[in-house]
Amino acid sequence: MFGYVNVDLRCLSDSAIKQYKSYYCGLCHQLRRQYGERARWILSFDPAFLFIILSALEREQPVCDVNRCPYHFGSKRPCVCGDTARYCADVTVILTYLNFEDDISDDRSHRAAAMRRFYRRAYEKASAAHPRLSRKISDALHRLELEERAGQTNPDIPANIFGQILQSVFEYNEKAGRFGYALGRAIYLTDAACDFKSDLKHRRYNPFVCFRMSQLDDILSNVYGSCAVEYEKLELYRSKEITDNVIYSGIQLKYELLKRLRGKRHDRSI
Repeated sequence: MFGYVNVDLRCLSDSAIKQYKSYYCGLCHQLRRQYGERARWILSFDPAFLFIILSALEREQPVCDVNRCPYHFGSKRPCVCGDTARYCADVTVILTYLNFEDDISDDRSHRAAAMRRFYRRAYEKASAAHPRLSRKISDALHRLELEERAGQTNPDIPANIFGQILQSVFEYNEKAGRFGYALGRAIYLTDAACDFKSDLKHRRYNPFVCFRMSQLDDILSNVYGSCAVEYEKLELYRSKEITDNVIYSGIQLKYELLKRLRGKRHDRSI
């Protein structure tokens, strides 16, 4: 489920790009502080977006350090830090580890099994810091797995479960829970739409199995609209250019790109 919360850098101003990088780099350094150098390898924009949203909901300006980056030849980079960064680092580890478990269960992935062993201690540390959250996410993923194994054909049911996972994560700020739920639904259904043809071809579970490809656009349009409604209810004090970019463009990027690629293949076959 990772990789569907994207930022469209082509549409951001230079100042917004710098701001985005300060959060991304801040979370990268926080992962290293809490879990060691290899924890940086699991960073993606998904938890960075969580960091940006939760920070934007706080009235106080975030604290910013300057750190040297080993991945940019030791150059100095501004890095947002603080309690929210520490929480997002913990969540990054928890969600990534449980995603490895999900991949093992779904595809018997040897890579995921190796990575799970690699990050077991980090996961245990993060879970100890947030036992209730870790348990809620794990329980929800188990319920999701049961629905998928049963071949659930109502896409709202598994999407709602995944929405509850992100609701729990975003409830670090009590005002963000409903938005997290709507975003989780959007991510789950986008993933299903992107994998639709591949899943049918390889006889894997997909919640849209009873739908036609032509129906998916309307379904996703509605779910993106619901996500935008909950987003607009949030009182954000900063970073709105970045978060607007993600909600109104970024989360649709993969699906829109896939549609264009399919259209080109269709044109060539005519």
